Amino acid sequence: MKIQILHDSVGNICGVFAPPPGKRKGQMFARSLGHTVTEVDVPEIAIEATRENQEKVVEALDRVVRNSKIVSGRLVRSEK
Repeated sequence: MKIQILHDSVGNICGVFAPPPGKRKGQMFARSLGHTVTEVDVPEIAIEATRENQEKVVEALDRVVRNSKIVSGRLVRSEK
């Protein structure tokens, strides 16, 4: 799944934009200095977002946000 991640200058994730594959409508913009939006592929989230499984997709994205950061434009597991 391709997602856009809003992060600060040290890679801490502040927000996620995750449209369903093939239905991309819109995008996320960094609204302040010191923040950047990076698009990454997250292959471990191979769940197609539907109304029925929306909760599973949100839980998977939440795990990414809690356990990752952006380093040199790539999503990596953080050492929390």
